[in-house]
Amino acid sequence: MEGKFIELSDTTDGAGEPKPSGSERGEVSPHGPDTYLEIIRNIVDGTLNRFGTEYYIQACGCKCWFCPDCCLGLGLKLRDRLVEILESFQALQMWTFTIDPLLFESPELAFGHVRKKRSLSELVRALKKEKYLISKRYFYVLEWQKKTEMPHWHLLLETKHLPFEFACMVWNRNRPKELGPPEGERPGFGSVRFSAPVFSNNEHAANYATKYLIKHPDYGYPDWVLDLKGRIHRYGTSRGFWQTIKEKQKQSNRYIPTEQEIASFTHEIDCSCGICRGETPDKKPRRKTNTIRERTKNCDVKCVVMKNELGLNSNGNFAPVKKCVGRVTDTYENIRAKMNPERYIDKRRIRLEPEEVAGLLTDPERESLRSEAEWSPEAAFPFLPCITEDTK
Repeated sequence: MEGKFIELSDTTDGAGEPKPSGSERGEVSPHGPDTYLEIIRNIVDGTLNRFGTEYYIQACGCKCWFCPDCCLGLGLKLRDRLVEILESFQALQMWTFTIDPLLFESPELAFGHVRKKRSLSELVRALKKEKYLISKRYFYVLEWQKKTEMPHWHLLLETKHLPFEFACMVWNRNRPKELGPPEGERPGFGSVRFSAPVFSNNEHAANYATKYLIKHPDYGYPDWVLDLKGRIHRYGTSRGFWQTIKEKQKQSNRYIPTEQEIASFTHEIDCSCGICRGETPDKKPRRKTNTIRERTKNCDVKCVVMKNELGLNSNGNFAPVKKCVGRVTDTYENIRAKMNPERYIDKRRIRLEPEEVAGLLTDPERESLRSEAEWSPEAAFPFLPCITEDTK
């Protein structure tokens, strides 16, 4: 007997009368919920349609630490990671290292001098050599002074005791030799300050260290920082800082094949490319590095259409899934000005109706959206067998 499919969303009986739900009958159906909305716990909010999906416009941030809008989210994520790493520290201390503004003609030259001499890593190496540090692990945050625009560093170390005089002596080694000895009571290279000698716990230390990253300064950043052609890292770590003990063990036992070995499995036997001949591949040209001002200028200009839907996780339960539908042709500012303020989810998101999505996308993505298959019970319930009249 040829089977006939029965719609899962069919809520009427054969006579056209509505079928009572499980709650109206006073009992639960042995085959599970009657409709898809009952399976997803009847979540009907905003633009969620009967398939459990919603659409909204998401502004594309620059993800730059110098951006007043993006630094908050980046800093909070970094703080969560830092708390986990600091749990393995036996002791914590924070020190602040500055530069004498009279030593250099400009703050940019002072910053370049410290970066060229790798002053922070050399400082940690000297402290570890004298056995003042428990380990070489460190975490630092870079800031700039308001008046002088000189950089200074907040350094988080794993130590129980560090003599102040020895820390000053090591930091003053970075003084340029051509300047000679310091005059009067001026520091050799810069001042050293014991920022936070005691932390209550690792979370307190992470909050103290990342507060400089989360909060954007009211006076902004110096112009030479925003217009510098190159990368400036707001924070830095020692090598292997983010690796846990288990990850280090896995990496030490892991074998990394060479390009020739990879080519022997992926290329043909008679391949005569440069890798198979043993030649060193040419290095790819470095991409153009934009200044910080150029990066932050493009923050929240472009936007995309996002889709939230319910999918199955590894446990077989429904869980929210986020997916990018495509890019929007217009800018986020223009779209936000045209939309009703009631649709504003937050500063960077605007709720959409499903029928509005195709009109906002670019031509290629609009065509791909139209070519998607229509919803079917098999697509929504891949874990359920096909229900036929034979299996009733």
